[in-house]
Amino acid sequence: MRVSRVSQDRCRIFYQLVFVILKLSMFLALCISNPLDINSYIKLANYSMEADEQTGHYKCTVPFGLEGRPVFGGQIFSHIIGCALKETAGYEVISGDCVFKNKTDPVLPIVYKSSVEPLGKTVMVINIDVIQEVEGKEEVRAIGHVLLQKKKSAIISEKKKYIKTIHKSQKNSLSEYFKPRLSDKERIQSMQPAIKYMKKILRDKEDFNKYVEIAHKRCSGVDVYISQHKTCKFARCIGYQLHMEKEETPPLSEEEHLSQVYTYLSFISDEYLLETALTSVGLCIINTKYNILTLSHSVNFNNCEKFNLKEPFFYTMWIDSIQNNMARCSGMIIQNKVVYANIKQIGKIIPLSKD
Repeated sequence: MRVSRVSQDRCRIFYQLVFVILKLSMFLALCISNPLDINSYIKLANYSMEADEQTGHYKCTVPFGLEGRPVFGGQIFSHIIGCALKETAGYEVISGDCVFKNKTDPVLPIVYKSSVEPLGKTVMVINIDVIQEVEGKEEVRAIGHVLLQKKKSAIISEKKKYIKTIHKSQKNSLSEYFKPRLSDKERIQSMQPAIKYMKKILRDKEDFNKYVEIAHKRCSGVDVYISQHKTCKFARCIGYQLHMEKEETPPLSEEEHLSQVYTYLSFISDEYLLETALTSVGLCIINTKYNILTLSHSVNFNNCEKFNLKEPFFYTMWIDSIQNNMARCSGMIIQNKVVYANIKQIGKIIPLSKD
């Protein structure tokens, strides 16, 4: 396995890029240095996912966790995508997959070991092990694979011929939630603010108070809206409106913009998804009856060059099945009727009491 190395200059540029996205806080924290002041995207600006000068391993040292919870799966997944983006330029992310082997320790550093495996001349896979050292022994917490394809612009710049083949757009699922011919801004205006939706859904007043304290009051930089599916209690739509600066200084390059989009969508792809299995029975992830452990997570991206983080977008999600305490979930991230990402996730529902 070849361990990747990046220069300090490349690291500094990457941190400046990621800082913009990371100051947009979301429902769950990424890397939290002070759990009393949760602003998840600022916290990732503080993480030190740097390449060690001697080993080249990427290392994240800031303590993780929210109210005693272990490392958030979307955070690990976004780090895996981030490591893959550090490995090469001129490539676009096709898909990312992650299998979570064991619970992370919220106070130990995390190391991301990566290796590059070419698949022909225009495709490669980045294999990444997520590791924590426990009592001097390395423990693998998760295993990730990121599939990348050389961009059309990169192929042309190499004076090679780009051959276009078959094209088919994916149908989105917004018609299941909204009236036809609405703009994205009109759609999001018709949705309920997250706190209003959760107050209606949650059966237990204590659960709702915990939700407000942990998930709502402590996040800023993004407005989150939710709509329940018209006929299915196991499906809903999340609307996002980010509070971003009007202009980047300096303006982002195409490569930087794509990295920003991939990192951000990778993070939120784990938000709210498994919880959809609980909202059907009036619960959320913050409750004393069940816990849900993510076992696997996968995202397929569809040509994200035109995705605009400054505009509203939607995450439609549904539970395919729950059998033997295994919840199989799916979702898609949509903007301007275009599907930019497809998500699959499997989680195990664990009762917290024997009642």
